[in-house]
Amino acid sequence: MLVTAKKWLHKSWWGLIVAYPIVLLVVYLAIWQFAEPIGIPDNLDNLPNFTRYRVFIHLLITFVITPHIVLILFMVMRRSEKKSAPSSETSPTIKVTNADKLLFAKFIEEFPPDGATVRFLHEQDIGAPFESSRLDQMYNFIYYWHDAAHEFHDKDAEGLRAKFYDTLKRFSNKLCVNVSGTHRTGWLSMGIEDFETRLDLLKEREELNNMALEAYDQYQDIVRLGRRFE
Repeated sequence: MLVTAKKWLHKSWWGLIVAYPIVLLVVYLAIWQFAEPIGIPDNLDNLPNFTRYRVFIHLLITFVITPHIVLILFMVMRRSEKKSAPSSETSPTIKVTNADKLLFAKFIEEFPPDGATVRFLHEQDIGAPFESSRLDQMYNFIYYWHDAAHEFHDKDAEGLRAKFYDTLKRFSNKLCVNVSGTHRTGWLSMGIEDFETRLDLLKEREELNNMALEAYDQYQDIVRLGRRFE
């Protein structure tokens, strides 16, 4: 029953209108009942000033302070209900520009999900020799996708692009100082032996592998977000 009454108070201002005089009446009767043993209200004029002031304070609480407390509690209840209740409004439609559609299509074309660089980032152990051509798409992205012409209007997409670009740039810089050519044309290697004991080199390999996986995850985030451009 109390739950039903609470829901009614939440839904309608009529609940406040009804509850207001009820609360006043209950508080007023409680105060007056408490005052009867000392002769209030029959002998109000004969009471000392201290007791008369108490009566005045009780009446002040009843008719002035209590209504405001009730009103404040009601507004707090309504506010908390709005915060906790799931929004029934539909999510605002994200405005997709034609320029973003074209730019994302270009991104996928130049940096395809099934391309050599994406597979490299996901699968390659940097400590093992690899073909330098597998990084062509990464270097192309770093070289061309740094200017305003390659920025998305969509803030989410642009944030991911910039983050992905920064990760690849750091990965590329670190890779360049840790690999060199091998006797096989077009292949690069860190020069790690089968039973490598150089701890600094092993640490560099681990950091490069982690950066490659980080870039791969960021690439996947861009592809997922790009569905809004379809």
